[in-house]
Amino acid sequence: MALVVWVVAFWALPDSDAVQRIWLTGLLVAPIVLIAAARTALAPPNPGWARLRAAMMVQGVGMFLGTFEINPLEDYATVVTSAIAFPALLSAFRSLGAPASGRDRTLLLDSLIVGLAVATVWWSLILGPQSFLAGGTAATAENLVSLVLIVLLISVVLRYAFGDRGRPRYSALLAGAALSAIMFTLAHWTVSPGESLHASHVAPLLGLAYALVGIAAIHPSVALPVLAPPAPTAMYPRLLVVSAALLVPLVIRMVCLSGAGADCGASLLVFETLLFVAVGTRLVGAILGRHRTQLSLDDHHRLYWALAEHAGDGVAVVDDAGVVRFATPAVTGMAGTGVVGQTVDSLVAEEHVDALSRAFADAGAAPGTVATATVRPARRPETWIEARVIDHRGDPAIDGYIVNARDITRTVNDSAELTRLAYEDVLTGLANRAALLHRVEARLVAGERLAVLFCDFDRLKVVNDTLGHAAGDQLLAAAAGRMRRLAGPNDVIGRLGGDEFLVVTGGATRTSALATAERLRQALSEPYGLSGATSRISCSIGVALSRTDSTADQLIADADAALYAAKALGRDKVVVFDHALRVEQARRTRTQLELPGAIDGEQLTVHYQPIVTVDTARVWGAEALVRWNHPVAGLLPPSAFIDVAEESGLIRALGATVTAAAVRMAAQLPELPVLTVNVAGAQLEDDDFSQLLARLLADHAVDPRRILLEVTERSLLRDGLGVVGRLEELRTLGVRVALDDFGTGYASFATMRSLPLDVLKVDQTLVAADSGRGSVLRAVVTMAHELDLEVIVEGIERPEQLRVATDLGADLVQGFLLGRPGDAHRLEDVVGRSGLRWAADSAYSLKE
Repeated sequence: MALVVWVVAFWALPDSDAVQRIWLTGLLVAPIVLIAAARTALAPPNPGWARLRAAMMVQGVGMFLGTFEINPLEDYATVVTSAIAFPALLSAFRSLGAPASGRDRTLLLDSLIVGLAVATVWWSLILGPQSFLAGGTAATAENLVSLVLIVLLISVVLRYAFGDRGRPRYSALLAGAALSAIMFTLAHWTVSPGESLHASHVAPLLGLAYALVGIAAIHPSVALPVLAPPAPTAMYPRLLVVSAALLVPLVIRMVCLSGAGADCGASLLVFETLLFVAVGTRLVGAILGRHRTQLSLDDHHRLYWALAEHAGDGVAVVDDAGVVRFATPAVTGMAGTGVVGQTVDSLVAEEHVDALSRAFADAGAAPGTVATATVRPARRPETWIEARVIDHRGDPAIDGYIVNARDITRTVNDSAELTRLAYEDVLTGLANRAALLHRVEARLVAGERLAVLFCDFDRLKVVNDTLGHAAGDQLLAAAAGRMRRLAGPNDVIGRLGGDEFLVVTGGATRTSALATAERLRQALSEPYGLSGATSRISCSIGVALSRTDSTADQLIADADAALYAAKALGRDKVVVFDHALRVEQARRTRTQLELPGAIDGEQLTVHYQPIVTVDTARVWGAEALVRWNHPVAGLLPPSAFIDVAEESGLIRALGATVTAAAVRMAAQLPELPVLTVNVAGAQLEDDDFSQLLARLLADHAVDPRRILLEVTERSLLRDGLGVVGRLEELRTLGVRVALDDFGTGYASFATMRSLPLDVLKVDQTLVAADSGRGSVLRAVVTMAHELDLEVIVEGIERPEQLRVATDLGADLVQGFLLGRPGDAHRLEDVVGRSGLRWAADSAYSLKE
């Protein structure tokens, strides 16, 4: 719209000279067009800029109308529009002067005071009826109003152009506008003070000034925050300016007294009254504001001090010399003494002085960063403190290091306890498995030659079952004490778990290691006083010596293999790991890796060995014996893999396979009276075994009385009453139970009396031709018959053994002499014929 008006006016004034055309162009094109365009392109966050643009547009319209030679429009248009624009400029000034973080309410009052002071001067000296310019033309008033507007615009522009030193923005542009306006005004008043300001031949300078201000008002930087919150001391210069405004009436009164020409009538009194009221209000507000600020500061001070006094963490200020200048009560409590005036080095334990000094040095090298040290106070060595040091020497209010102190005693103790629990056995206080592996590995890496003694108690379960687990724990704790007394200062003792202990000694040879192991075995085999009773228990020990390429895991595994060999020799022995054991260990490892595939790949097969009646010399039954048809090693006997299967837990799957094959064979040979199956202790512990057996019997329609389950003494001693319950559960299915290998363990007739047994299988070690052995076998057979048990003598390999078993009253016999184990076809062949002959080359018969 402004552009259209300008174009019409430009061509409607053909008599206008070039100066007026330039003036119209500078007046309207630059500021008005740019302002109109900026209204849609830019929306600055501060509404003061919009008010500034509006005021400029009003003032520009007045200047435009003033160029027409039409009275009174020519003389009063600019004055009227300037009067309208003046409040908008004040509003813009007040809005733009507000801090970015919030409006300063006192700024309006300060602006009012300054405005009243200026208005007092205007009225008394310039505009009033008694002023020295009284009676002047409208041009004079117009010039004065325009001059005030220019000064206001320049002050606003300069304030925002140079207020932020970090961003000069468009200061050069605004400085040019200010200089052009000042130069124009001075030149005009000097040459022709009575001439209209806009009719002057230097009017383009004023147009340039307005244009530059308009360009500045739409600059993109006005959308940025341009005023930071005032500093706390900014109020004092403002109060000084406000108070100085009171000098204005005094100066005017002095001018009136001098007779220089000033309006000192009732109007001046009104201005003075308003000015005094405004200044008084401002000063009272400043006093009350300061009072409120002081109260707020006092409240904050009390709050902060209460927080510092009762805080668990402490704060101290340390000067550059290391002297504590300030400290909260928490710091005093942690140190156990007063700290203010003392050096930090004297407050901590001597061994932690260097750590604290490094923290101060690190903090000083990088101000603003945190350096940490963990120290113990000199007066309270049981306390641990975390000191966080920050360098604030550059802050005049602090001028030192701030130290935040925190009591971390509980954290340190808890961490130590967790470490202890992680590396210490709770029951014995010895090192646990993790600690043992770590220490052994560290000593091996250091190149030390070590001997590892792997100790395991023989049949600790008997103690637990008879005296209780508390007694077993008491025995283990007492054994740990004996190990400590025998160990050297550099020996490592630990508990791997259960009843397994490890003793690691350095610099040992085979001879010295054996001697140490023997002393340890004897010490651990001494009687123990447990729960008011005396118990004796033996100990087996495996010894392994390190090699140059040994690792902790490998060395302990070697000692474990030697321990296994000691157990196999009858327990209560010491065995040193050697090449033969290494070969056996490799075999066992290979077997453990290959056995799962053998079970899943159906490499297992079942052979059967006959059991013969003594009186009729006929096949009474057959024992199912598993074989491994190894693809490389050929047919392997149970002794090659059964022990590995039991240790690895594969015995359950293996036993299930053999049991299923035996039941199927019983179904194929209904004329075979009995088929026996070996059952391991792990199978008896399995809840699914009885269900599996019942399902097999039902699926194949086999009479349960034809199945005889063989259990060993070791299985019976493994879980005591639990095994007995499982055997009774199995007998409810109709199957029978036999005790295998009697005479090789610790089972007694008193034990057998409490077991649900049907058959007793006597080991071949009790069968001999001499009268002494024969008497033992006779007693066994006699007592077994007293318990209504059938007796099978196994391991019959020579005729004299068979004769002794027959003479002493055995019911059944089994052994190589009577027939070797064979596959299912051979069993079918034997059962289909009468007599005893099991092997084609056997010439022996009970009838002979």
